[in-house]
Amino acid sequence: MKINMTVKELFEMQGPLKKIANQELPTIASLKILKIVDVFSSEMKPVSEAVNKIYKKFGKEKDGRIIVLPENIEKFQKELDIINAEMVEFSIREQLDIKYLDSIKLSAMDLNALKQFIKQEKEEDVKEPVKKADEKVPEETKKE
Repeated sequence: MKINMTVKELFEMQGPLKKIANQELPTIASLKILKIVDVFSSEMKPVSEAVNKIYKKFGKEKDGRIIVLPENIEKFQKELDIINAEMVEFSIREQLDIKYLDSIKLSAMDLNALKQFIKQEKEEDVKEPVKKADEKVPEETKKE
């Protein structure tokens, strides 16, 4: 399956992907996640190198970290925005079935970041029954 996303989306996946990769899951799920992590890591390597170059170009090392100098923040941000907007394309063999993630607490933002890697349930499986407007609320649920 081909996946297209921006570099920014790739960075946003990092935390949620790490979260699910560190969970004890069924072996088949862990294997699929490992394959996704391998593809993700190979895509992140050149991107991380490019971002590090920008930090070095506009920053100064302090306490083992590179801090962007105040006078360079605007230039730094422009170059970072260009990288973040770049598209990356890669392939994964198959998506991870969402049922394997039931035991993990993920936020809506986590799921959004991982959506291209997760096989969604069919829409009819997740629809909630719609109540009619004239349907009465049971007495025991009314608040006084």
